[in-house]
Amino acid sequence: MAEGITMLLNSGTMDITADLVDDPSDSGDAVVAFVDSAEADTTAGGDCASGLTVSDYDSEGTHDTFLEVAGGQTVCFTVQPKTNDTVNASSETQIFKVTLNLYGDHVTLLSQEDLYFVVPAN
Repeated sequence: MAEGITMLLNSGTMDITADLVDDPSDSGDAVVAFVDSAEADTTAGGDCASGLTVSDYDSEGTHDTFLEVAGGQTVCFTVQPKTNDTVNASSETQIFKVTLNLYGDHVTLLSQEDLYFVVPAN
């Protein structure tokens, strides 16, 4: 079965979109507080595919989707943090988690990566 799935993925194309999700178990919305964007990166180099077409799927002003990615190609996204002007330091170090989800054709979850933001104690 795994071989069949691999053949299917290698034979077609799909759009790959990044979505950032806050972990509700911490004390704030880390996406709002710490992340500016997750952008489809066409210039990352290394194993990352170049020359792919990108799109702003959610119409928020950032290219968050690679279009028509062939099976076997590696795509890369750059998560742009923003300056923390929301979460104040406290007597204890605070850790916030955001999950970067990558979806194929806006439906199938392809990958998840946890990202952590730390606010040091004062």
